[in-house]
Amino acid sequence: MKTNPKILVASYHFPPDAAVGALRPARFVRTLREFGWQPYVLTVKDERRERLDPGRMQGLDGVPVIKANEPPKLETVYFRVRGGIRKRLHQQDFESGRTTIWGTHPIAAKETLAQKAKRHYISLVQYQPDDHKGWALRAAFKAIWTIRRHRIDFLLTSGPPASCHFVGLLAKRATGVKWAADFRDPWIEVAEVRSPHYRSRAGDALERRLERLVVRDADLVVTTNDSLRDSMRARYGSLPAERFVSVQNSIDTDRFTLLDTVEKYPRLTITYAGTLYSGRTPEPLFQAVGELLASGAATASDIRIKLVGECRHIDGVETAAVARKYGLDEVVELVDPVPYAEALRIMQMSHLLLIVAPDRHRLCVPAKLYDYLGSGTRVFALTGEGATADLIRETGSGVCFAEPDVTGVRDYLLGLIRDKTYQGLRNRSELFEAYHSRSVTRQLSDRLLSLVT
Repeated sequence: MKTNPKILVASYHFPPDAAVGALRPARFVRTLREFGWQPYVLTVKDERRERLDPGRMQGLDGVPVIKANEPPKLETVYFRVRGGIRKRLHQQDFESGRTTIWGTHPIAAKETLAQKAKRHYISLVQYQPDDHKGWALRAAFKAIWTIRRHRIDFLLTSGPPASCHFVGLLAKRATGVKWAADFRDPWIEVAEVRSPHYRSRAGDALERRLERLVVRDADLVVTTNDSLRDSMRARYGSLPAERFVSVQNSIDTDRFTLLDTVEKYPRLTITYAGTLYSGRTPEPLFQAVGELLASGAATASDIRIKLVGECRHIDGVETAAVARKYGLDEVVELVDPVPYAEALRIMQMSHLLLIVAPDRHRLCVPAKLYDYLGSGTRVFALTGEGATADLIRETGSGVCFAEPDVTGVRDYLLGLIRDKTYQGLRNRSELFEAYHSRSVTRQLSDRLLSLVT
């Protein structure tokens, strides 16, 4: 293998995109240069991004970035309008006491012919594999052109969106480049827990076939944890087991200040940083704290819950209304999205960092968990058995409660408040050496180079 190999990293999310999905590919690109690689980046044009954070460009100076345009999507307008209507209806149901946020929601037993037709259309068009396929097609031509012009040795595609992997599929077939498909989240496992309103047998079968095309053509299939790797190995048992590798997310240790210099908030502060979506809800925590306040075991001056990011709604219901239901108007603080550096500072000033990982996402490890580890602040997780709980146990970085275990959460918080032990809660950063960006990226580099040896 020649020295200074070239790699093209294709990812819809990439800095200055503020999405959490931009962190992993950016860390790969930033650190691969330290191991002698020449990275190129293929991503979407900035005007298609929901929010920008220029601070995330740190360490990426001089990396060539190719940007493909994304055509307008008619479905986006429809889904936004429909989402707004559903949000208002769900808010009305919640305020009238007809529903809760966490738990299951009823689904109509019968559907009209029009509803059935719409469901099949959505399952066969909108979710095949997602609504970014227009970008993926244009990006594939850019990838082929870039690979040929710059004599790229390796291609890495990072999803979601899953359509990004079709950039790799087309480029691989056109150029023969060595290709690694990086699955930041599961594909089929997530599709299987999607709402029945958006699924059909034909759509499920097509989606399984699309994933199979990607996996069979890729030279390497990369996952973020062992559980997802093992699940994919089992699903594709006819393929060599060594094609599937686990390369964890990593910690940007250089972005965190020394723990000794960080002053904690004066009262017990539990912070969630990110977006509340896809069944993720802090409502069990709200209920536990509400019970503490209602019983007189604690007061609003003892505890604060900070929700930082896209957190103003939980499954279509205003978060403030959910907090009000449990008497937490003075406890819950909603903070709109802040730059990455500011989010890291808030993490370090907090006493506990909240992770919400529902059972249906048992093969996912939220990317924010690695920033939580790097911050040195203890992790407080609402999660059942799965990859997230496994990582927290392996690192000894925090505590886990099954989502409905309101009593357990309440008693744990009461002990912290009563004994003031939250003031000394810390994680030791040296415990997480294996997750530092250099260690993790070295694993990726070695696996890629093994494809040509």
